[in-house]
Amino acid sequence: MSTGIQQNIYNHFENTNHTSHYLQLPPNPFSGSKHHYIHRQTELVQHKPGIYSWDNKRHQCYHDTTLQIPSILVTNSSCAVLSYFNSMYYSPIVQCVICLQHQTAIPFNSLAHHIKIFHSSQYTQAKHPISTLINHIGSAFSLLSTQSAEEITITVSRIQLTEPIPGLPLPKKHTQCPGCSSWFDSFKHTQKHLESSNTPSCQDWLRNHPVLYNTTFPTRYISPLFTLKGLATTYVVFAKDYAPPNPTTAASTQATRILAAIEASSPEYIVKFGWESYVYNLGAELPVLILLHTTPGARMIQLWPKDSEGASIEEGLVVVSQFLTVYLREADSRVNGCHDMVRQAITNG
Repeated sequence: MSTGIQQNIYNHFENTNHTSHYLQLPPNPFSGSKHHYIHRQTELVQHKPGIYSWDNKRHQCYHDTTLQIPSILVTNSSCAVLSYFNSMYYSPIVQCVICLQHQTAIPFNSLAHHIKIFHSSQYTQAKHPISTLINHIGSAFSLLSTQSAEEITITVSRIQLTEPIPGLPLPKKHTQCPGCSSWFDSFKHTQKHLESSNTPSCQDWLRNHPVLYNTTFPTRYISPLFTLKGLATTYVVFAKDYAPPNPTTAASTQATRILAAIEASSPEYIVKFGWESYVYNLGAELPVLILLHTTPGARMIQLWPKDSEGASIEEGLVVVSQFLTVYLREADSRVNGCHDMVRQAITNG
């Protein structure tokens, strides 16, 4: 899918039903400091059959029949139940659940086990039977309880991506064996595989191409689909013309992702005031907004690549912050030596 087509779809959703934030990654209900997590745990609430939300109103199911997210898109975060488990979401293009925390696709026949074993604290906090939650997710995305890793493998074998799937490992360039279609991270490893393989298709190909050093193997960017033990190695292949972003853009994107992933939480009074709900309705990332008013310092500089524009801006903010701190301290000291009416006049403007 081209970037232009995708942008047209985003614009369509934004202009017609204001649900474009469901095409983005969902928020994480459990991001925050340990202190915040203990004293302010997000709860999963059922309003009516088929509709759940988080009690802080940051996310709610949107399974209206008018919300038809095209199957060529990579993200559908319209289910508050699925996203309750550390921001899992459904990917229409590969037709399965993606777990951001473990960087893997999850077959639907394994989802209940995955939630109870790898997201046990969230499952305990959810306070709903696992069968109820799984049935809701399956109904929301028309997933069969029998969906297996093998079925997903067949699905991805028919597609070629033009952009990475959020949460899966970043794509890397690999070489494909022309005999058995297996993938290897270099020409050298592919060559060694062909020379030592007992697979009939590889042996047949080698007999017809004895001079390997003068051979060109198919090369593509690929990304592993399953990263948990017990699931067969499967790769999702990218289009022939796919190229990763240039290093400068990639570095800035990575820094932005790190900023968004940093544990950050609002004070309790902010939650009660409704600011988190307001930010979510904007479609903004709460951790990033919180970090916008974080005190500048070395920690913020280190989030950016060395000598990058972002690092330079953070260094400048540190200088400005230090200057303002000294200025305000000296101004306060000066005003303390004046008549009380002076402070009152300054304060009242």
